[in-house]
Amino acid sequence: MKLDNHGAIEQLEQELKFRPGNVSVLANLALLYDQVSLYDKSADASSLALKLQPGHIGAMMALANVEKYRGNHTVAEALYRRIAEAPQNDDQFCIAQTGLGHVLDRQGHYAEAFQAFDTANTVWKQSAARQGINASDFQNIVRDTTNWSRDNPDKLRHTIPSDIDPGQAPLFFVGFPRSGTTLLEQILEQHPKIASSRETPFISQLIDNLHFKTESVTDYPHFLDNLDDDQVRTLRLAYRNLANSQ
Repeated sequence: MKLDNHGAIEQLEQELKFRPGNVSVLANLALLYDQVSLYDKSADASSLALKLQPGHIGAMMALANVEKYRGNHTVAEALYRRIAEAPQNDDQFCIAQTGLGHVLDRQGHYAEAFQAFDTANTVWKQSAARQGINASDFQNIVRDTTNWSRDNPDKLRHTIPSDIDPGQAPLFFVGFPRSGTTLLEQILEQHPKIASSRETPFISQLIDNLHFKTESVTDYPHFLDNLDDDQVRTLRLAYRNLANSQ
């Protein structure tokens, strides 16, 4: 069974008890804590890893992400620049450049931010070409999701449960990578009554657990056909509890 982030965290925390001070375990824990929005734990683990091994790429990445979401943009910028100067692979370089673009944008350095995003996109495209990624696989996912959405309009009907204030109901932005959803989120977040957070880890976690619980042999999104109203309500409540806990 595929482990969710919390399952992986539990395993690494157990491993750390037997291998205290192991830099790789600490760095991986820091990255996972960041993925589930446990920023204080991520900062503690990454800081300890960097104390034991200064310059560890994974630990710097986790700490940079934490500082970015805490609003410490100059600190995050310095960390992302260090990672981009000596990455171990293209993914690390591109993630660092993307993070750099975000913090530069928040500081009002728009031309530099655009350059960082453009550099990341260019390298990602070159990397994908070298790896020979099959574009048809992605197209199949898009086609299947589009067809399922078209054939199941009732399952996509927007409803707000009676126990939720309509003004407090979450709003989801869905789009392709690099399509502008992050920019839209950042613009709306400037409003004093709007708060945003990274929800993707919660969605992935719920999808993995839901697929397992329904014992479906079909792939996402087709296994959603197996959900009844009670399961949908349970899923909605689980999502709300995860988001509120962060």
